[in-house]
This record gives sequence, C-alpha cells and structure tokens, in this order.
Amino acid sequence: MKKLLFIMLFLATLAGSTNAQNNTNTKLKRTLLFTLGANEKIVPENFSFLLDSSGIKYYCLTESDKYNNSKYENQLIINGTIVETARLIKIYSENVFNKDEFIYTYFTKAQDEDSRYEGFLKYNNKTYGPYQDVAFEDSPVECIFFKQMEKYFVLLLPDERIIGPIQGANSAEKIDVAYYLNGVSIITAFQREPWGTTVYYNGEYLYKNNNVIEQFYNVISNKKGDCFFIETHTKGETYFNGSSIGETSSYYKLTDDGMYIYCYYNKDEKKVYLNINGNAFGGFDQVKNYDINNKGDYIYRYVKDDKDYVNVNGKTVGIHDNIDDYIEEFVDGVTAILGGNNLGGASCAYGFDAPIINDKGEYIYAYRTNGQYYISINGHSKGPYEGTWRPYIDNKGNYIYPCKSGNKFYIVYNDKKDLLEDVDASLGLELVFPDYYMTRNGHYIYHYNKNGKSYVNVEGQIHGPYDKTWGCNNIDENGVYGYCYSKDGKDYICENGKHYLLEQTKQNSKNILKKIQTDSKTFISEDKKNMMLCSSKYSYVLINNQKYGNGKILEATYDSKLNAFYWISVEGKELVVYEYKMD
Repeated sequence: MKKLLFIMLFLATLAGSTNAQNNTNTKLKRTLLFTLGANEKIVPENFSFLLDSSGIKYYCLTESDKYNNSKYENQLIINGTIVETARLIKIYSENVFNKDEFIYTYFTKAQDEDSRYEGFLKYNNKTYGPYQDVAFEDSPVECIFFKQMEKYFVLLLPDERIIGPIQGANSAEKIDVAYYLNGVSIITAFQREPWGTTVYYNGEYLYKNNNVIEQFYNVISNKKGDCFFIETHTKGETYFNGSSIGETSSYYKLTDDGMYIYCYYNKDEKKVYLNINGNAFGGFDQVKNYDINNKGDYIYRYVKDDKDYVNVNGKTVGIHDNIDDYIEEFVDGVTAILGGNNLGGASCAYGFDAPIINDKGEYIYAYRTNGQYYISINGHSKGPYEGTWRPYIDNKGNYIYPCKSGNKFYIVYNDKKDLLEDVDASLGLELVFPDYYMTRNGHYIYHYNKNGKSYVNVEGQIHGPYDKTWGCNNIDENGVYGYCYSKDGKDYICENGKHYLLEQTKQNSKNILKKIQTDSKTFISEDKKNMMLCSSKYSYVLINNQKYGNGKILEATYDSKLNAFYWISVEGKELVVYEYKMD
C-alpha cells in the first residue's frame, strides 16, 4: 500500500505544474555553455559530454534552416568553440573531446561551376580534400573513400597510400576494406546495373564477380599478413597472397609463422588433395580434417577403402574404423561439397575425431576400433570407452577430453578424471559437453553438473554452484575467459571474474554519459539520501521531489566523488549545465 501511495504521489508530481522552482537553492549552480543562433538548434543524436577532474567537456552538432540560400547549415562545437561551419557534417571520432583528434567529414560551397559542393575530411587536425564525395572508415584500418572526376579511390591513412580508381564503384558507401594488415589490403567494390563486385588485392585488380553485390568472401590471415581470400558464392575461387589456388574446401589452417594447409578437389581425377606449405598430397577418396603447427609439423585424416587413416608428417600412425557421423561444422560456416565429396575439414574445435598437433610435434585425436572408442596421444591409446569427444592438447603437452565409461560421464585432464553427476546416461557426449575448450598455450575451461547444480572449472578454479551454465567455451591465449549462468532466477555473465546481470549496461570507463531516453532515469546518491529523476519528456528534473531547470534535458549523471547531480539542458537558446551538490 505504501509503495502504491508513493507511485501515485510521484505521478501526481510529474503531472503537476511544469513551472520549475525558482533556482535560488544554494546547492544549485547553473553554468552557461553556449548560446545558439536565431535559427539554430541542437541535433540531439550528436551531443555528448564528459565529466572528469578537469570539469565539464562537451561537443554538439547544431543545424539551422539557412545556408547560402539553401536548407540548412551545421556547426560543430567543442567545449564552447565553433570548430566548423559547413553542410552535412558527419562525426566519426571516438575521442570526441579533443579537437586535435576529432574526425569528421563536411561539405562546403565549391569554387568552380561544375559541382555545387566539395567534401573534406578532418583527421588528426589535418584536412583532406576537396573531393566530390567523401566517407571515412576505421575498421579494419582507418581510410578515406573519396570521389574525384567521377572516379572512386581509397586512401589508406596509416601509410598514406592511394588505391584506385576502383572499378565498378558507383558510391563511396559501396566500397569496403575487407582486410588490412602490415600494409597488405583487400578492397571490394559493390555496384548495381550491372550488378557485380570488383576485388583488389594489395592495390592490384584481382577479379570481378558479375553476379554478387552482397558480401561473398571470407578472409583468413596471420600476424605476418599472409591471407587466404575465399570466394563463397558462384565463382568458388580461393586466393592465397593474391594468387589463385582454385576451388578449395571451407577449412584453412594458417599459422602465425606462415605455415598453412588446405584441401582441394581435382576434377579430372575426381580425387581430393591436401596442399601443405605448397606441396600436394593425395589423391584421397575423402579428407576429413587436419592441423599444422608453427614449425610445419602436420597431421591429417583421410578415407581409403572405407578405413580411416591418420598421417603425421608423412607417416601413417593409425588405421581405424571410418566414422561418418562426425560433426560437419566449419570455421567459416560454409560446407563445401565438390564432386560429391564433402571437402570441408571439420575444424579442430568441433569434429569428434579432429586431430591436433602442438608446437612440440605432439598430437592427439579420437578414434573408434571394433565398436569401442579411444584417445590416441602420441601413439599411446587411452581407453576403451563407450564414447569420446573432441580432445585438445596444448603446446606444453597437457590434454583434455570427455569420455563415457561404465555408463558414467567424465572429463579427463592429464589422466585426472572428474565424474559428472546428474547426467542422463542416454545422452550423446556432444549433448553433455557442448561447452569446454583448451587453448594452444594451456588455458582451459569447462562446465559440469554435480548434486543438481552446475559448476565451471577455469584452470582448476571452481566457480559455482549455479542453477545453469552455458557459453563455457570462451577462453583466449591470455587466459581471459567468460561464461553465462543462471542463479536465483536471474541471468548473469562472468567476464574474467567480474559478474554482471545480462541486461545490465556497463558504464564506460571514462564515464561518457548515456543519452536520456523517453523513459525516466533515476540517480541515487551514494549515501542513499538523495534521488534525481529525469526524462526527455519533461523540461525539468526532480531532486528529492523538487523541480529544477526549465528546458529539454539532454544528458544527466551522478558523480560519487563530488557527491553531486549534473544535467545538461537547452533553455531557450542557451545550452546550460546544472550542478546540484549535496552535503
């Protein structure tokens, strides 16, 4: 009843007179930031402010209805200074509070009679242009797409390199940098009428696909800049470092030291081959999966006479039952079937029997013989089991795999078995163990059930108990991990030991404030004695049930160090900031 009464009182207050209280409160401070022109208004989606130790910083974009007898103009204002006055200003910068690092494009009246406006880009206090058209992109590399004399170009900003003119581009927005690393680039240009896509590798024309205007490629690369460019639609072509290698499978292994392995189909022989560092091996009826390490040691599985062969560095180390029901899930999500054969090697993260070889040349894989399942580690077998599932081995020789034995489920880490309770024995291992992983340098994570609860093992540290866990296969080479869980009816995410509600929005480390939405936002002081409510629907805020301000609220926050509420609003033609400081 008390809660209902409070809500009714609050709603009545909001619905009451909108005349704000006379701002004579000594706790309240009003500061003028900027005065707008007669025909000028702020563009709300291009406004933000930062509150730090140096005080209030802000930027905003304004527009008016007069510009050289045309519709409107924009003004870019940073911390009270008009930085630019032009048409169609578009902001790209992340460091929005430093005018020397601000990135934006804009258009001004051209000096000649051939084109009406000229485009420019301001980047790190340097101006690029004029152009007929201009756009900016920052991923995977900072670059400018621009138009000059009806032709389109790309300027890669890290090395100030111009690529073009780009064939087939009919707008800057249709050009895409698909890949960039160490000066090596792949650029695509989409066009309509006629439809098609043109591809450039490292600035040189590669080929044109006349049928596709959507994204149709995958890029697999290493730290050196070596890369596979894989056509995934009608052409089916694959390029390695700019040279065509024909039709291939959908799984490629490329190490940071430049070692690679991939599978392809010979149409004339109707056989499957492997290419390992430029050397061909085959032909096989089918190649299942494979791996290679940074030194060039390799392992692969192939089918011959309905038997499953395992080869390590050119030597057959196992002949086993051919298992056709391994998981066909691939790195790029594309299943390649050529000549009636499935050429995609299941990735080492998925296939039941996918082999792995570490940087010491040690290997691991799962296999079946006479109906029983085993794990082979450097030629030594573990088992028999009623079932096994995707094993891993790291570069130190540590290994992990799940198994089923005596109608019970276990997770094995270096011969240490953890019994998993509360598991339906009729389930397959792929259903019991959807979430576990080990990196090449030894970090690992997995989940399991025990006594009706769910737990997560992160490198020997047990997290839980939880009601349910999922997504427990996320850990990287630095040991940074994450997983999701349910507890007491709520869903959480754990990121490297920090726990958040899934629906909770984490604050930016610099406290860049969120824009106020139409729903009311509530800020409560650290001592829980003061509360501020605000909404873009109202021209004031409520602090402890008292009205303050008299204009549209743009942003608001509470600063715990200063123990003060802040909000920015537009009052008439004035952009102002309020500070309400508590005792």
